[in-house]
Parts: sequence; C-alpha cells; structure tokens
Amino acid sequence: MRKTMLAAIAVALASCQTAADQKRPLISYPEAKELAYCLRDRAKPAARQEGGPLELGIVVASMCSGPRNRLHDAISRDEGPRYAYLVMRDMERDDAKLAAEAIVRYRAGG
Repeated sequence: MRKTMLAAIAVALASCQTAADQKRPLISYPEAKELAYCLRDRAKPAARQEGGPLELGIVVASMCSGPRNRLHDAISRDEGPRYAYLVMRDMERDDAKLAAEAIVRYRAGG
C-alpha cells in the first residue's frame, strides 16, 4: 500500500509541470521525492484524526513546507525563479488534495 500511495503522489507531482520547455522532469528532483514522502508519511497519522480528508490534507500539506521550499530552490537554480514560482504555485494547490487522497486511502485500507 505504501508503494502504491507513493506512486500516486509521484504521478500527481509530475503532472504539476506546466511549461513545455521544462528540461528536467519534476519527479527526477530528489526534493520532489522528499516532498512525496513527507505528504505520505504525514497523511498516515492524520487519517486517524477526526475531520474531513480535505481539512486534514491542508494541515498535512502545511507540515511539508520544508521539503516544498527545498524543491522550489532546486527548480529555481535549474530553471529560473519565474518557472519555479509557476510550478510551485500549481503544486501548492494540489498538495492538500494529494494529502487528502492519501488520507482517504489510509482510512479505506486500514
């Protein structure tokens, strides 16, 4: 289940790439993998808490700001600050949804 969850998060992270001229796939950044692990690992204990999945997903996503900032810095170094801003803006919207999906899966699978 953990590998399935991580694969789903990785696919969702990869889908956040919006520019056609991206030279490096987003998921190839170690920082993206770190963010995926963070979302997955924080979602598991959150699944046992009271509250809706999206509410908890927002909390989980906020707990992963360190990996998200490191990913921003890495993309900014490789692709430039404007592109990094655009990618991270899209990811920020999606992180809570990814965490909410992980919470729902954990609740369904135990």
